[in-house]
Amino acid sequence: MRTSLVPVAIVAALVLLAAPAHAEEGTLKLTAGTFQLGGDVGLTSMVDSTAGKTNAGFVFSFSPSAGYFVVDNLELLLALQLTIPFGDYYSGGYNFLLFPKRFGAEVGARYHFNLAPRVTAYAGLQVGVGYTWYENAFVRNSTDLSVTLPAGVLIAVHENVAIDAGLRLILNRFFDADVWRFTVPVGYLGVEAYF
Repeated sequence: MRTSLVPVAIVAALVLLAAPAHAEEGTLKLTAGTFQLGGDVGLTSMVDSTAGKTNAGFVFSFSPSAGYFVVDNLELLLALQLTIPFGDYYSGGYNFLLFPKRFGAEVGARYHFNLAPRVTAYAGLQVGVGYTWYENAFVRNSTDLSVTLPAGVLIAVHENVAIDAGLRLILNRFFDADVWRFTVPVGYLGVEAYF
Protein backbone atom coordinates (compact mmCIF):
# COMPACT_ATOMS: atom_id res chain seq x y z
CA MET A 1 0.00 0.00 0.00
CA ARG A 2 1.46 3.38 -0.99
CA THR A 3 1.01 6.39 1.26
CA SER A 4 1.76 9.95 0.23
CA LEU A 5 -0.68 12.44 1.76
CA VAL A 6 2.09 14.77 2.94
CA PRO A 7 3.01 16.00 -0.59
CA VAL A 8 -0.69 16.61 -1.35
CA ALA A 9 -1.04 18.74 1.81
CA ILE A 10 2.12 20.69 0.93
CA VAL A 11 0.85 21.41 -2.59
CA ALA A 12 -2.55 22.53 -1.26
CA ALA A 13 -0.86 24.93 1.17
CA LEU A 14 1.38 26.33 -1.58
CA VAL A 15 -1.59 26.92 -3.90
CA LEU A 16 -3.38 28.86 -1.16
CA LEU A 17 -0.28 30.94 -0.38
CA ALA A 18 0.82 31.48 -3.99
CA ALA A 19 -1.74 34.13 -4.96
CA PRO A 20 -1.32 37.28 -2.87
CA ALA A 21 -2.73 40.64 -4.02
CA HIS A 22 0.39 41.52 -6.05
CA ALA A 23 0.89 38.08 -7.61
CA GLU A 24 1.88 39.50 -11.02
CA GLU A 25 5.37 40.20 -9.66
CA GLY A 26 6.00 36.46 -9.28
CA THR A 27 4.79 35.31 -12.69
CA LEU A 28 7.18 32.85 -14.35
CA LYS A 29 8.81 34.04 -17.56
CA LEU A 30 8.27 31.13 -19.96
CA THR A 31 9.37 32.92 -23.12
CA ALA A 32 11.61 31.88 -26.01
CA GLY A 33 15.25 31.74 -24.96
CA THR A 34 14.58 30.86 -21.30
CA PHE A 35 16.52 27.99 -19.71
CA GLN A 36 15.07 25.68 -17.04
CA LEU A 37 16.88 23.54 -14.49
CA GLY A 38 14.91 21.30 -12.17
CA GLY A 39 14.48 17.99 -10.58
CA ASP A 40 12.72 15.87 -8.04
CA VAL A 41 13.58 13.37 -5.37
CA GLY A 42 11.05 10.74 -4.33
CA LEU A 43 10.72 8.01 -1.75
CA THR A 44 7.82 5.60 -2.18
CA SER A 45 7.07 3.09 0.55
CA MET A 46 5.58 -0.37 0.14
CA VAL A 47 4.28 -2.71 2.86
CA ASP A 48 3.17 -6.28 2.24
CA SER A 49 1.70 -8.57 4.88
CA THR A 50 1.49 -12.19 3.74
CA ALA A 51 1.16 -15.34 5.84
CA GLY A 52 1.74 -13.47 9.08
CA LYS A 53 4.98 -11.87 7.87
CA THR A 54 5.25 -8.16 7.08
CA ASN A 55 7.81 -6.93 4.55
CA ALA A 56 8.55 -3.24 4.01
CA GLY A 57 10.38 -1.69 1.11
CA PHE A 58 11.16 1.68 -0.41
CA VAL A 59 11.85 2.99 -3.90
CA PHE A 60 14.21 5.99 -4.03
CA SER A 61 14.07 8.04 -7.22
CA PHE A 62 16.09 11.02 -8.40
CA SER A 63 15.42 12.84 -11.66
CA PRO A 64 17.25 16.04 -12.66
CA SER A 65 16.13 17.84 -15.81
CA ALA A 66 17.12 20.74 -18.07
CA GLY A 67 15.05 22.54 -20.66
CA TYR A 68 15.08 25.34 -23.21
CA PHE A 69 12.07 27.30 -24.47
CA VAL A 70 12.22 27.32 -28.28
CA VAL A 71 9.09 29.49 -28.50
CA ASP A 72 6.89 31.03 -25.82
CA ASN A 73 5.44 28.31 -23.54
CA LEU A 74 7.03 25.38 -25.49
CA GLU A 75 10.02 23.75 -23.80
CA LEU A 76 12.37 21.04 -25.08
CA LEU A 77 13.63 18.80 -22.25
CA LEU A 78 16.43 16.44 -21.30
CA ALA A 79 15.85 14.39 -18.14
CA LEU A 80 17.84 11.71 -16.30
CA GLN A 81 16.33 9.12 -13.94
CA LEU A 82 17.82 6.97 -11.21
CA THR A 83 15.60 4.47 -9.37
CA ILE A 84 16.83 2.28 -6.51
CA PRO A 85 14.55 -0.09 -4.54
CA PHE A 86 15.64 -1.31 -1.12
CA GLY A 87 14.26 -3.07 1.94
CA ASP A 88 12.87 -6.53 2.78
CA TYR A 89 10.04 -6.23 0.24
CA TYR A 90 12.53 -6.12 -2.65
CA SER A 91 15.23 -8.45 -1.30
CA GLY A 92 13.80 -11.70 -2.64
CA GLY A 93 10.92 -13.46 -4.28
CA TYR A 94 9.23 -11.91 -7.30
CA ASN A 95 9.09 -8.31 -6.01
CA PHE A 96 12.67 -7.40 -6.98
CA LEU A 97 11.63 -8.02 -10.61
CA LEU A 98 8.88 -5.40 -10.38
CA PHE A 99 11.20 -2.53 -9.42
CA PRO A 100 14.80 -3.19 -10.45
CA LYS A 101 17.57 -0.65 -10.14
CA ARG A 102 17.44 1.58 -13.21
CA PHE A 103 19.30 4.47 -14.82
CA GLY A 104 17.84 6.21 -17.85
CA ALA A 105 17.71 9.35 -19.99
CA GLU A 106 14.77 10.91 -21.84
CA VAL A 107 14.20 13.74 -24.32
CA GLY A 108 10.87 15.42 -24.87
CA ALA A 109 8.77 18.54 -24.85
CA ARG A 110 6.29 20.29 -22.54
CA TYR A 111 3.70 22.94 -23.32
CA HIS A 112 2.70 25.42 -20.59
CA PHE A 113 -0.73 27.00 -20.05
CA ASN A 114 -1.06 30.08 -17.82
CA LEU A 115 -3.93 29.56 -15.37
CA ALA A 116 -3.32 32.47 -12.99
CA PRO A 117 -0.48 34.95 -12.35
CA ARG A 118 1.52 32.44 -10.27
CA VAL A 119 0.02 29.17 -11.49
CA THR A 120 0.92 27.47 -14.78
CA ALA A 121 -0.24 24.04 -15.96
CA TYR A 122 1.77 21.88 -18.35
CA ALA A 123 1.53 18.67 -20.36
CA GLY A 124 4.11 16.89 -22.45
CA LEU A 125 5.72 13.77 -23.86
CA GLN A 126 9.15 12.26 -23.15
CA VAL A 127 10.83 9.24 -24.78
CA GLY A 128 14.06 7.60 -23.68
CA VAL A 129 16.19 4.58 -22.97
CA GLY A 130 17.39 3.01 -19.76
CA TYR A 131 19.55 0.31 -18.29
CA THR A 132 18.17 -2.00 -15.60
CA TRP A 133 20.26 -4.20 -13.35
CA TYR A 134 19.43 -6.84 -10.78
CA GLU A 135 21.42 -8.15 -7.85
CA ASN A 136 20.42 -11.71 -8.66
CA ALA A 137 22.54 -14.21 -10.60
CA PHE A 138 19.47 -15.81 -12.22
CA VAL A 139 18.08 -12.64 -13.84
CA ARG A 140 19.80 -10.92 -16.75
CA ASN A 141 20.27 -7.16 -16.79
CA SER A 142 18.12 -5.41 -19.36
CA THR A 143 17.79 -2.34 -21.53
CA ASP A 144 14.45 -0.63 -21.90
CA LEU A 145 12.49 1.94 -23.85
CA SER A 146 10.44 4.41 -21.81
CA VAL A 147 7.55 6.69 -22.72
CA THR A 148 6.50 9.27 -20.12
CA LEU A 149 3.47 11.56 -20.14
CA PRO A 150 4.20 14.39 -17.67
CA ALA A 151 1.40 16.69 -16.54
CA GLY A 152 1.19 19.06 -13.63
CA VAL A 153 1.11 22.52 -12.17
CA LEU A 154 3.96 24.96 -11.57
CA ILE A 155 3.41 27.23 -8.58
CA ALA A 156 5.71 30.25 -8.67
CA VAL A 157 7.34 31.14 -5.36
CA HIS A 158 9.50 33.72 -7.19
CA GLU A 159 9.63 34.85 -10.82
CA ASN A 160 12.57 32.44 -11.33
CA VAL A 161 11.60 29.51 -9.04
CA ALA A 162 8.55 27.24 -9.02
CA ILE A 163 7.29 24.19 -7.17
CA ASP A 164 6.32 21.41 -9.59
CA ALA A 165 3.35 19.35 -8.43
CA GLY A 166 2.38 16.80 -11.00
CA LEU A 167 1.65 13.38 -12.27
CA ARG A 168 3.72 11.05 -14.42
CA LEU A 169 2.39 8.15 -16.49
CA ILE A 170 5.37 5.94 -17.33
CA LEU A 171 5.42 2.95 -19.69
CA ASN A 172 8.60 0.83 -19.87
CA ARG A 173 9.38 -2.00 -22.29
CA PHE A 174 12.23 -4.14 -20.92
CA PHE A 175 13.72 -5.88 -23.97
CA ASP A 176 15.94 -8.60 -22.50
CA ALA A 177 13.41 -9.57 -19.82
CA ASP A 178 10.47 -9.32 -22.28
CA VAL A 179 8.40 -7.36 -19.72
CA TRP A 180 6.09 -4.33 -19.97
CA ARG A 181 5.62 -2.11 -16.90
CA PHE A 182 3.21 0.79 -16.35
CA THR A 183 3.79 3.00 -13.29
CA VAL A 184 2.22 6.15 -11.86
CA PRO A 185 4.45 7.69 -9.16
CA VAL A 186 2.24 9.00 -6.35
CA GLY A 187 3.06 12.29 -4.65
CA TYR A 188 5.28 13.75 -7.39
CA LEU A 189 6.87 17.01 -6.17
CA GLY A 190 9.84 18.90 -7.62
CA VAL A 191 11.52 22.30 -7.88
CA GLU A 192 12.39 24.21 -11.07
CA ALA A 193 14.46 27.33 -11.75
CA TYR A 194 14.10 29.58 -14.82
CA PHE A 195 16.73 31.99 -16.11
